[in-house]
Amino acid sequence: MQTFRDLDKHLGMVPAQSAAALADASAGRGREDAFRRQNPQVLEGLMEVALIQSSVSSNAIEQITAAPGRVTELVQDKTAPKDRSEEEIAGYRKVLETIHTSAEHIPLTTSVVLQFHRDIYAFSPVPGGHFKSTQNEVARFEPAGHKLAVIFEGTTPFETPMAMDELNERYAEAAKPGTHASLLLVGSYVFDFLMIHPFNDGNGRMSRLLTLLLLYQCGHEVGRFISLERLVEESKETY
Repeated sequence: MQTFRDLDKHLGMVPAQSAAALADASAGRGREDAFRRQNPQVLEGLMEVALIQSSVSSNAIEQITAAPGRVTELVQDKTAPKDRSEEEIAGYRKVLETIHTSAEHIPLTTSVVLQFHRDIYAFSPVPGGHFKSTQNEVARFEPAGHKLAVIFEGTTPFETPMAMDELNERYAEAAKPGTHASLLLVGSYVFDFLMIHPFNDGNGRMSRLLTLLLLYQCGHEVGRFISLERLVEESKETY
């Protein structure tokens, strides 16, 4: 939200080297389309692997894990979840599938964000689909669990619905003119989403799902074939 209030200021500070990397990423979309037409069977296999890896890794970042064999069965919808971790993995898979199949038809609205949050808890008794009811914070902890410092506090519960409405509206408006690189707008959206921290639980998983949705909508579909969540997990410390 704060970033989008002064986009020119924030995105105008992007170094030339980063701008060149963004141009290379945009050029890669054409190569991806060509590969997709030439190697459909290879990509089908990659999609199945990426779906499993994404469901595993995005939850593992939040210390939500299950046995590898069980995860595969959950992602392929061949079994029912039997505990809290499996419920949340199955819920993440449900939203991933929605994004994979319908991204171009999903408007980025507050109601859609709430629907995604509801669906990641679709197999859980935890009530999803509601903004936070208590103030939350992101803090740094030592290995033993002692809180070292508060990094930031999210938007207050009272202000959260308005903040999310503003963020979604400003993103939609900024995406129209084509003034800024789409990848920078996606990154700015996710940054502001995490600063709002709109939910009591599930903000990290939601941020990764929304990243995937927005990337698809601006033409970057590499996350369909390579698990972006796995890449995030592998660089968890810097993430």
